[in-house]
Amino acid sequence: MKGANLHVTNISRQWTVDELTVLFSKYGPIVNSRLLMDKVSGNSLGVGFVRFENRNDANAAMQALREFVPLGHTAPLSISLAHGGRSNRLASYRHNSSSQSR
Repeated sequence: MKGANLHVTNISRQWTVDELTVLFSKYGPIVNSRLLMDKVSGNSLGVGFVRFENRNDANAAMQALREFVPLGHTAPLSISLAHGGRSNRLASYRHNSSSQSR
């Protein structure tokens, strides 16, 4: 659904995709989430995406978490609506809601 995918930056580079999913799932059902990883080093780039089932939940998460500061950071998450596209230099690790136990 258009408008339900969030682009998130300033994520802790130690976080896993599961931690990202848990943080955002408080605001509604998530279709999938992913962290962008450097292909060479395998390290997180501190950037991710979270796709909600509906736009209202995505907007609620975006508003609620704008001031959230990850542990060990001094700046809050930066959250905006994603606008598509993908860099060929990056690999992404995905977490699909179908693999979650509910």
